[in-house]
Amino acid sequence: MSISAVMHNEDGQPLPSGIVRSLMIRAWLEPDADQRLRIRMVEIDPGRSERSVIATASVDDACDTVRRWLEALQARHGQGQ
Repeated sequence: MSISAVMHNEDGQPLPSGIVRSLMIRAWLEPDADQRLRIRMVEIDPGRSERSVIATASVDDACDTVRRWLEALQARHGQGQ
């Protein structure tokens, strides 16, 4: 599942696609581990380079990370909360 944030101007129109940033969420189950769930998130910038954001086995950590990433994205582009 991929989350992409599209920024909008004051009129609600989408900004050019160069402003799009993506957060890729990869999740899988490890068959022989105590905590089977594994989650890795990678941010993909407009230049298509990847930066690891978090690797965790916690659903709560993953959800908190997504919330912080989206809030930072809004703040970076002056969209407020």
